[in-house]
Amino acid sequence: MSHNYDKRKQEIAALETTVSKAQAALTKLDEEYMGLNHQETKLVALLNKTQKEEACLRQALLEASESGAERRLREMRQRDQAAVAKLESALFESDSSTSDDDDETSKNADAQDGATQTASV
Repeated sequence: MSHNYDKRKQEIAALETTVSKAQAALTKLDEEYMGLNHQETKLVALLNKTQKEEACLRQALLEASESGAERRLREMRQRDQAAVAKLESALFESDSSTSDDDDETSKNADAQDGATQTASV
């Protein structure tokens, strides 16, 4: 019986050692993951910065390579596009306020029709 007890004790000790090693390995993996995650965050920020710089450089190259007439034409197109966007926005706002007025007008007409029908009965 003592032999079984000793054997069980050794098995338990071996299992505890295995669990301890597994916990240490998991802790190390967690630390490595956190470090990699931090590095990824830095890389994403650097990528975003680089993409913005690239866009600025492309725009500068475009502007440097276009003639005065091309530049004026581009600027005029940009102003026209901005004006169209403003007009569309104003038109949309006008349409929505008109439809609100139309709704109110139809409600008033319905109320008058109901009053006329009641009076004729």
